[in-house]
Amino acid sequence: MPVLTPAKRFWIRTKQSRGRLAVTSIAAVLVTTTAVTTSSTGPVSASLSGEAGVVALRIDGVGNGHGRGMSQWGAYGWAVNEAKSWQWILDHYYGGTTLGAVSTSTRVEVRLTAADGYGTVGVISKTGKARWNGNSTNSHALRAVETSTNRFDVYSANAAVCPNAATLTVPNGPLLLRDSANNPAHVRDVQTFLNAFDSAGLSVDGDFGPLTKTAVQHFQGGANLTVDGEWRIDEANAARAVISSAGQNASWSKVGSNITGPVTFSTTENESSAASYNVLGLCSGSGSVTHYRGQIEVHDTSDGNRVVNNVLVENYLRGVVPKEVAASWGSAGGGAGMNALRAQSVAARSYGLTQSRYSYAGTCDTPSCQVYGGAAKRSTASSGHTAVEYSLTDQAIADTAGKVRKKNGAIVSTEFSASNGPRTAGGSYPAVDDPADDVAGNPNHRWTRMIDADLVASRYGLGGLVTGVTVADSGSLYDGIWANKVVLDGTSGDRTVSAWDFRNAFGLPAPGFTITPITRDVLSDDTFVFIGDSVGTGITSSATDDLRALLEGVYPTSVFDAVGGRCTVEPPSCIGLDGVATAESIPVGTDLVVVELGYNDNPSTFGAEIDQMMTALRAREVGLVAWVNMSTRRQSGGSSIYAPSNQALNSAAARWTELVVLDWNSVSDDRAQDRWYSDNVHLTTTGQAEFGHWLRNQILSLTTTGGVGGGSGGSGGSSSTKVQPGVPLRFSLLGSGGVPESGVRAVSLNVTAVDPDGDGYLTVWACGSARPETSNVNYAAGAVEPNAVVVPVDETGEVCVSTYAASHVLVDVMGWYSSGFEAVTPSRSIDSRSGPVPR
Repeated sequence: MPVLTPAKRFWIRTKQSRGRLAVTSIAAVLVTTTAVTTSSTGPVSASLSGEAGVVALRIDGVGNGHGRGMSQWGAYGWAVNEAKSWQWILDHYYGGTTLGAVSTSTRVEVRLTAADGYGTVGVISKTGKARWNGNSTNSHALRAVETSTNRFDVYSANAAVCPNAATLTVPNGPLLLRDSANNPAHVRDVQTFLNAFDSAGLSVDGDFGPLTKTAVQHFQGGANLTVDGEWRIDEANAARAVISSAGQNASWSKVGSNITGPVTFSTTENESSAASYNVLGLCSGSGSVTHYRGQIEVHDTSDGNRVVNNVLVENYLRGVVPKEVAASWGSAGGGAGMNALRAQSVAARSYGLTQSRYSYAGTCDTPSCQVYGGAAKRSTASSGHTAVEYSLTDQAIADTAGKVRKKNGAIVSTEFSASNGPRTAGGSYPAVDDPADDVAGNPNHRWTRMIDADLVASRYGLGGLVTGVTVADSGSLYDGIWANKVVLDGTSGDRTVSAWDFRNAFGLPAPGFTITPITRDVLSDDTFVFIGDSVGTGITSSATDDLRALLEGVYPTSVFDAVGGRCTVEPPSCIGLDGVATAESIPVGTDLVVVELGYNDNPSTFGAEIDQMMTALRAREVGLVAWVNMSTRRQSGGSSIYAPSNQALNSAAARWTELVVLDWNSVSDDRAQDRWYSDNVHLTTTGQAEFGHWLRNQILSLTTTGGVGGGSGGSGGSSSTKVQPGVPLRFSLLGSGGVPESGVRAVSLNVTAVDPDGDGYLTVWACGSARPETSNVNYAAGAVEPNAVVVPVDETGEVCVSTYAASHVLVDVMGWYSSGFEAVTPSRSIDSRSGPVPR
């Protein structure tokens, strides 16, 4: 927790003489409540909630996907960091199978789901070599039009044009920024044209907003028009010329009548060696084109028309592998990453060949099968192409040509997912440890979510949520964390649901997770305000966001005011986003203000800006200000951008008696926390959950230990706080318990886990180094498990303890090491049961 200096404690005690009752045990009071109110345009206030005890569920999960078979990130880690061959990787993940082979002339049929239901199906050939149903006449474009059930007319064009290329219309205008209220239909026409002919990528929503204006400007620049973002008659005439040119005055003629389906389009271009942009192109409804190797078939089915790509399996993989993993992996580790691409090629080949999903096709092109993007794409039939295939993935496919995994002579369904976490789920293949999955860049080796209790209760009709936990599912076929089910107790009933049901309900990355209920530990009559920037918006914007959910009901009134781009003091770059102006408007006498600002400020002037903020807050008679420091991960010229700002903040804490610094930087600076960050400042979803949980613990520590209001001067006392997953306990033993302040190489401890919320382990290490993957104390839920631990002391002088499940932690000092062991009288340094512990 933050350390309060004697001066701060004196100031707080003086404030407490007002006689406030600040903190009360949750068990000692019944709360009359009102609903949370929210605002999308300004600060948000929240009043006490009536939900039953649990305010949120902390979800600690692993992996991204189903956890079965190969981890794509794990394969990359094994290849690049451990120099494993593609054969070794496949043996590791698909135990009980062997490497086999199929003919490279094997074909697959792929349902192209975006074309489901098309009544008219068009294809183009940029080289003029398209054919239909085996006819020998070449064409630049063909279209099949269904005239009755499984009956088609076929048309040919003398130019490579999609059937709808000349059907787009554009308005004369004028259309201006924010003109959608009067002309939404005309705006949609312009957006459709820009998407089809200028690769704008706009939502066709009728809203002439900044994105549409930018797209108009891009079109104007290419058409040599005045670049002002306004659509008028000149833009309309230029657009019509483009549409006409795209049609190239194409003449369509009927070449087949009343043809019984399926209709098959082909090309005389070589399926394997032709350039990706010269094979058949399938036209979409908007006029964009995707090129596919092989044939395009149009089938009439009881569910509507279906379009199928019949293609050699080796060519199919050229459109699969770069969609499933990054082709650039092949260059990693001096080329060692090619083994990850080769392993993916074999897995994708085996999986694709075992699918038999439809009467007309074996597989599909979406993630529910495996992603398939064809060979190349165009925004229109006449525009340039963008490749889907890449040389590195093509090479990996060629290196493993025809190779599959087999068992008892049959090809097996080689499932794979993006990440499996520390261990695979098992199932069709034996579960295996997967440490290589913890590779730099993998955001989901371990992940965290915080789910508001009201959302869970509403989703399952529970009234108020009393508790929620994961328990082992004895009927599961899977291993460890992948074999859990969710048990939920509410004031209006209980529910047990599968991990998959819970995962789908709340958009979790995987069904491999554990649940820890977060209860409202204390009630306080203090008032609370949060002032933040874009880092804070992710945890405070709505009533169900992480910090707001976790603090629900703790304070009778809470104000959350976080805005992206906010500075502490308003310079030209932060017009209207002034933190000091916000501070000047908070209620007089607010007990606790948490400030999360600084990323948008100039480090050279930050100290003076902190003083301006503190002057404003003191004028509002704020009791305590807790300022969150900044991550120093972001670098410029080899130095941290925000280290000087943090130094200025620490210096300010010595000047202002009511200011404490919350050390987010130290909590989040280990390599294990890389996945908390999206850009070394802003947070991923996991990072937001961890930040919100850590900040909540800091705030409650201040509230319960006398840092705010009446802690020592009120009644109710403090609340013990378990050590939470992802929030390491940090403490120094130097200079206490018989351990000297210097000359210490290591300390001998007895570390005990007490009443953990679930099965798991404690890990103990020197805080200045990366957290090891090994455990020091293994425990079962509710147990008391001690173990002797020797921990090196590094330059930080601090020891860190992390836990897999929330648990009380005891730390007893037994001795220390210099040149030899020096015993001390055993003494207790940490006992989380007696009150909040250091962070």
